Amino acid sequence: MNRFYRNTLFLIFPISLCVSFIFDPIFHPDSKDYISYHPARSVGYPFFIYILDENLKLVLFFQSFFSLFSVLLFVREIKYFFNFNNYIIVFLSSILVLITTKISLNILTGSLAFSFFLLFMTTIIKSLQKKQDTFLFLALFILFIGVIIRPQLIFLVVSLILTASYIFSKKFKKQTLLIFPLTLLIFFVPNKINLYFNNLFNEVNVPITDTWNQLMILPIFITNEEIIEKSHSKYKNLLINIHQCLVNKGLTKKIAKNNGNNWLHVLEDNSFIIKNCSNVEIEKEFPKNNLTENENVSKELFFDIFLTNLKYDRINISESYFLKFSSAFINQYYLIIFLFFFLFLINKFLRKNDDRFFFFLQLIFTHLSNLIIILIGAPYLTRFKFYTELTLMLMIFLVIIDYFSKGILKNKDGKK
Repeated sequence: MNRFYRNTLFLIFPISLCVSFIFDPIFHPDSKDYISYHPARSVGYPFFIYILDENLKLVLFFQSFFSLFSVLLFVREIKYFFNFNNYIIVFLSSILVLITTKISLNILTGSLAFSFFLLFMTTIIKSLQKKQDTFLFLALFILFIGVIIRPQLIFLVVSLILTASYIFSKKFKKQTLLIFPLTLLIFFVPNKINLYFNNLFNEVNVPITDTWNQLMILPIFITNEEIIEKSHSKYKNLLINIHQCLVNKGLTKKIAKNNGNNWLHVLEDNSFIIKNCSNVEIEKEFPKNNLTENENVSKELFFDIFLTNLKYDRINISESYFLKFSSAFINQYYLIIFLFFFLFLINKFLRKNDDRFFFFLQLIFTHLSNLIIILIGAPYLTRFKFYTELTLMLMIFLVIIDYFSKGILKNKDGKK
């Protein structure tokens, strides 16, 4: 065994053991769904808990172990890739170890998902350094497992495609082209796996339930009675009932604005209550439906409300999605500043064609992709966006520190 890996295992094994003995697992409303494999969950994390015989102390141990292992690999590659000094590496390691250890105490997908995210980024860095296809295929495999654990990680496809394109432009190897059709499988195979196991264990004939109600949160929140009346759906009355449920709870864009509230804050704070209106009204309308049938109804409702808004209230729905997206940057003005920074990096990369500039560019593209995934059907909670947001912020901060520290050292050498 490589000396680095041997030393790493000897270091993190006792730490993980201590974490699992000292701390108790932290439960959240979703935790029980993963332990019992609810049909609204991807199969990866419930399977992880199942193979550990639902021993949550063992779950904590392995989550902590994987977290520390992925952090050490990531930090090691970052050190050599950016030529950071030891002080910067100690700082980066400390931040990531604290964060990943805290996350690993939760019975949620976040810990394993972040570990796979860091492992994926490690292989991306290795592929940029070595210009070898092996690391691209390894990144694809890591992404495949990651998506089965947490489907949100599909946003990493952008990073893989960009990196493969960049390496192909450098080496022009035919085998690099294989990564493109293989990457397309990420959009289909994990879904088929979820469908198989959901059918097998939950007797539900969809990959993951409650998906379409999740997507319907923003369109139903921003719409009004006049727009719904223009719908030609066979479920028009059901849409009216769902909207009325929101009105009764005071949870529509129109009500929020009339009350002088920031409608985005109302939407983000009550996303799951809004989704529940859809679930409750569908169950009232079709009390004999099973989960598969309800999911198909939800799918039709989503497309109907979305397309109706797009046809009759295009400005409102476009503006609403844009403002929600910009809220991930606090507001649209900070989004504009971020985009200027993005353009600056693109300009630098085009002029210098440096691997490190490319790494930042693909990381920004990946961050934007992650935010778009969240935009479609979830609130911008930290636990959804921290994968790319934390990594990007840390890397920018470290590069700035490195730049000034090297400048200070140069000035000292000059004086001597």
